[in-house]
This record gives sequence, structure tokens and C-alpha cells, in this order.
Amino acid sequence: MIRAKRSRHEGIAHQENLTPMTQELTFSAQDPRPEGWTGDNPLIIQASIKDVVIHRVYINTGSSANIIYEHCFRLLPDRWKHGLRPTTGRLVGFTGHSLWPLGMIHLPLTLTGHDMQQKKTVLVDFVVIRHAAEHNIILGRPTLLKLGTIPSTMHGIVKFNTSEGPATILATPPKQLQCFAIMQPTEITRETKKARGESAYEKEVVNEEHLDKTINIGRNLLGHTRRALVDLLRRYKHVFAWTPTDMVGVDWKIIEHKLMIKPGTKEVKQKKRVQGGDRNRTVNAEVAKLTKAGILREAVFPT
Repeated sequence: MIRAKRSRHEGIAHQENLTPMTQELTFSAQDPRPEGWTGDNPLIIQASIKDVVIHRVYINTGSSANIIYEHCFRLLPDRWKHGLRPTTGRLVGFTGHSLWPLGMIHLPLTLTGHDMQQKKTVLVDFVVIRHAAEHNIILGRPTLLKLGTIPSTMHGIVKFNTSEGPATILATPPKQLQCFAIMQPTEITRETKKARGESAYEKEVVNEEHLDKTINIGRNLLGHTRRALVDLLRRYKHVFAWTPTDMVGVDWKIIEHKLMIKPGTKEVKQKKRVQGGDRNRTVNAEVAKLTKAGILREAVFPT
């Protein structure tokens, strides 16, 4: 999301809360960095709302709105949710798609330095939205200006001023993030044509007491994955029903089939119904016998 449409009065009140940074903040090679930081990772930090620690707070300098997702908002204490108020604006993404929020709420956000010595708290207007996301909160430009923070993606840290001096926040290490990467196009290689009739599965026996009952395992599984799957199935083979007697606890009314026949009715065996193909094969067999005996000339009926 890159901007939030506000009313004229909301915009004036919002600008009055912004205070410019007054102290100098610098970055150097001596600054602490997250483990394994490469410089191209998103800045995701940890913050707190009152005494509740919030993980996966995304620093987004391209957003003019502060967003808290509904799945995170619902975990807050109920006494804080009474401040949720309706909003007259909507969020507009960079693609032009608009989203109506669930409302806005005024909450105190606290940032704490990595050494736990300095902290800073400001009141933030959060927009509550219902959307599936990997993050819990998105901090936009207004809050970054209000806190006097300077994020550095290259260094993987966020700096801000406090009354006790400059503070530094380390971003979440890349190995702890589950971000989606854009796959680069790879060269398409021609695979050998699969033989006709070849199955995509291989049969495997997991219960030695029932060798005739096998399961299908995909051929495309890696060797260690296949072995782990088969070992797992063999370890828990007792949870499967190998015979009807293994299906304990199931009511017979569920699996028992009945013929709806009037009591006292005699059983009648019907004559065999011969279909077209069966009839022609039977006639051809009789004709072959008569032809061999010299009674008829050779004749063949279509089957």
C-alpha cells in the first residue's frame, strides 16, 4: 500500500503530529549488523504495543499508512479494541486496487534498541485491514518521521534518537524470514519421452503380513524422501485397516448393504442376458463348428 486517502481534517491533524529529526545519525562499518545480512533483505524488526511484543514489523518507506493486520489486531487485549473507530478513507495500492479498512485505532508504539537501554514511544494511528500477509504491522513514512528513525537496508539496522542518546535496532536475520523469491527462468531441457503405459507410481509393501496389499509411491520423490515416507508408513501401519475385522468401532448400519426384498419372497435365478458382442461370438463359434464339419461354408459375423 502506498497511500491512504484521508479527509481534509484528518490530514491537518496528521501533519501536526509530525516532528522533524533534530539530532544527527550516522552509519559506519562499526555498527552492529544482523547475522548473515546481505543488504538486499527487507527491513523487518520487533516492536511493542504497550506491554505486548509484536514480531514481523515491516519498515516500508513506500507507504503513507501504518497498517496492522486483523490477525495481529485480534490478539491484542479486548480493552484496547474499544478504540477502533470507522474511517472515511480507503487504502490504495501501487496497482490502483483499493481496499476498505475495518477501521482505525490509536495505539502507543514503542521501539527499543538492541542493547535494551534506549526506547521511544509515540502514538500511532493504525489502519486495521483484513488481508493475508506474512507481516503483522507495516510502518509507513509518517511514523518513521514521527519517531525520527532512519532505516538502512544496506546495513540492516534502524537508528533513532532518544533522550538517552542514539539507539539502534537490528533487523530480523534473513535465515529467520520466510520470504518469496522470484524464480529466474531456466533453460528448458528435453526429457526422454515416457513409455506408454508406464505408471507414475511404484508399489511398496509396508505390512509384511499382507504382501498382496501395496501402496503407491510417486516415482518423482527423492531417494531419502521416499525412504523416510516408507519408514513412516511402516512405523504406523497399525493405524490402517488391512482387513474388515480391523474396522472396529464402525456401526454396521454404515457399511452393511441390504437388498430391499419383501420377506417370504422366493429367490428366482434369471437367465443370462447376452449382449450384441457376446451373441455374435457365440454364433461365430457355432458356424465354425458347422463349417469344419462341411455342413456350411465359412462365414464370419462382426464382433
